[in-house]
Amino acid sequence: MDDIQSMLRDSANAVFGDAVQPALQQRAEAGEFAQALWRQVVEQGFTVALRPEVQGGSGLSWAQAYPLLHAAGWHAVPVPLPETMLGHYLLGAGGDPHDEHAVLSVAQLDAGQVRDRAVSGRVAHAPYARHADCVVVSADVDGVPHVGRIDLRSLDARQLQWDDDGAMNVAREPRVGFTLCDAPLSAWQAAPGLGPSVLLRLGAMMRAAQMAGAIERILQQTLLYSGERVQFGRPLAKFQAIQHHMAELGCEAAAAVAASAYACGQAGSGPAWLPIAAAKIRAGRAAGRAAALAHAVHGAIGFTYEHTLHYATRRLWSWRSEFGSHGWWSLHLGRAVCAGGPQAWWPAATSGELELDLTREA
Repeated sequence: MDDIQSMLRDSANAVFGDAVQPALQQRAEAGEFAQALWRQVVEQGFTVALRPEVQGGSGLSWAQAYPLLHAAGWHAVPVPLPETMLGHYLLGAGGDPHDEHAVLSVAQLDAGQVRDRAVSGRVAHAPYARHADCVVVSADVDGVPHVGRIDLRSLDARQLQWDDDGAMNVAREPRVGFTLCDAPLSAWQAAPGLGPSVLLRLGAMMRAAQMAGAIERILQQTLLYSGERVQFGRPLAKFQAIQHHMAELGCEAAAAVAASAYACGQAGSGPAWLPIAAAKIRAGRAAGRAAALAHAVHGAIGFTYEHTLHYATRRLWSWRSEFGSHGWWSLHLGRAVCAGGPQAWWPAATSGELELDLTREA
């Protein structure tokens, strides 16, 4: 970890450690946007960490920004910081330095939804879209990645129809869908350097990093609980079965962190298909197993709403399915490996270069 990563980690932990408390989480789950926390996030410059310096951002690489994504998962941050970071990164690549205070959602579009710089059709499960100022969108038009934004607050009732005002994922994070009719696209630009399916690809990497943070959080919580909780005259941590659980949980956390950090490190030098697919698969598998182990050690108290364990585990159950589940990515990765043949696999594995066709139905 370099000096920039250490500084970001410390800054993020200081901000989120103070601000993200159970009371804030409960209000967020009831539908209230954490405006005070968002102001702190903007003031710290977190939202534009990935935007080029010439556009008023920090100009960080994905590898340098990894601690922010990890911390957002660790603290179960109830604002769309990762999505907004990704949105500014995409808009920056398209030459559109949007307002750093704006709340951004993101969505991958089909090329057929875009016509004459306008979008029509349904967008499903857009993160925090009800609270967002705009949705950053991407589509591969004639094989070339394009990025732009839809300014939600400027649309009328004909152009924008919400599916369900209260749609949420298992963690009660807003994931609303909506239908657009000739919604104007702002700053719609070709960005060939981003590579195909960029939003889906980088979104998967983003969720893998968040899952790694959440898994490390529940590892720490479970270690503390097993050391403090006394059963049959001794701490839970003294029982061999619990020790096995903790060892496995530690392995899952280490694997998720290693895979997601490596993917972020490779994302700046190309599409990074193989590292990103591997990270989403490994973190997704780790999420389910880690949550099960943590709840097994905590027992009944871990399932109560008053306990804080569920803020991480419910997000793990949700995030593993977003931007492609680990099963979905496994299928596409397997198809790419089989298509290349046995002679191509070792070079792909050692170089990290293997193109996946995400347009084919899984």
